[in-house]
Amino acid sequence: MTPKASHPTGAASAASPGVAVPATVHYNDSTPPVRAKFPQLGTAMAFLPHISGVMASKYCYVFSVENTTNYLVRAMFPTSDLTAKAPYNNISLAGYITRFYFTADSTFVSAVELNQVETQTVQLVVTPLDATMYICFIPLEDRSSMPAISSIELRPLPHQIYLKDRNVSSSGASAPATVTSRCNSGFGTTYLMTVSRLNFGASESAPTMRY
Repeated sequence: MTPKASHPTGAASAASPGVAVPATVHYNDSTPPVRAKFPQLGTAMAFLPHISGVMASKYCYVFSVENTTNYLVRAMFPTSDLTAKAPYNNISLAGYITRFYFTADSTFVSAVELNQVETQTVQLVVTPLDATMYICFIPLEDRSSMPAISSIELRPLPHQIYLKDRNVSSSGASAPATVTSRCNSGFGTTYLMTVSRLNFGASESAPTMRY
């Protein structure tokens, strides 16, 4: 099935005009040649609310989706070594806090902190609430941080891979290995992602046991 890929440029961004700054991503000699495999990691979009004087609480990409379909969402984040492109060449992107929050629709996914050397990728399976999906990046509470993203990809999944269940109980429980957020409408957004892999006590001679 054909993925929906969004490199954050132009109309793909829902951020206010003058807020999204295109940037070049820099790598040092110790960084693996990730751009050879993922050329989209060579550039990024940084969100600076002070440029237009708008102190936005979040920056979102809006995707048209089918709410009967599950989607694999892949977000790729750059390093923190960024240089603004024209016409923002005179703007320094150094000195900003690069920790921010990543959400899918109204559901918190993770906190992201850009690394000076390594890029980061977050993948999750999302069940949309309706025909629109919002992928958002939220600055710290005092608006001091600079969210940045290199690319977002939505890949529709065959229906038989993950069963969709709209019958979410009042306690928020749903199918195993999913996380559900409650909304005012009474429906939920369900996503599935790897949180951690833990070795919980197998002996050295036995195969590793993970939960």
